[in-house]
Amino acid sequence: MVASAPAYFDHYVTVTFNILPPPSDVARLDFQLSYNSSPIPRGPLSLTNTFTNRGAALITVTNLAFYAVFGSSSSSQEVPFNLTSGQSRIVTVTTQVPLTTTFGNQTVLAKVEWSYYAPAQGRWFQGPTKYASGSISVSQNPLSGPFRAMGQLTGLLGGVAPWFLVAYCVAASFGAFLVIRNDRKKQMLLNSR
Repeated sequence: MVASAPAYFDHYVTVTFNILPPPSDVARLDFQLSYNSSPIPRGPLSLTNTFTNRGAALITVTNLAFYAVFGSSSSSQEVPFNLTSGQSRIVTVTTQVPLTTTFGNQTVLAKVEWSYYAPAQGRWFQGPTKYASGSISVSQNPLSGPFRAMGQLTGLLGGVAPWFLVAYCVAASFGAFLVIRNDRKKQMLLNSR
């Protein structure tokens, strides 16, 4: 009997598994940023943030921060807050554009940090940080420079002009009274002769 060598097979099978979380663990946060696009130095910049929970898991927005090229940064005092499935929330943050801001386009960036609760696993997970950015056009205040001086003068005259008018009317009336009185005296002197 002849012994034969064992046969070896070089055959590999690749199996890919796509494991999906239970539906109750699915977390999806939509975030949109809108703002007034043409603020002026020392004027308000209103940043409106819309959050919507598009998944089934409970979401907590833990941080909302803004950064602008002109040096302004702020965080919202309205966080943290929760969003249940399908729920939306609008958070408006108002900041002031610094007086030293350069005119023209400036970049503003919003950063959102959030977490979600996965009931099937019984724990909280950190969601991916979300960012939104845009360009705002900082424009010159129409009441700056020479226009501002003219506006201040107009405002001053508008505030003082009624008093000048009252004083003029009083003086004109008193003057007319004196003229009429003087004419009557002359008339009386002429008649007495």
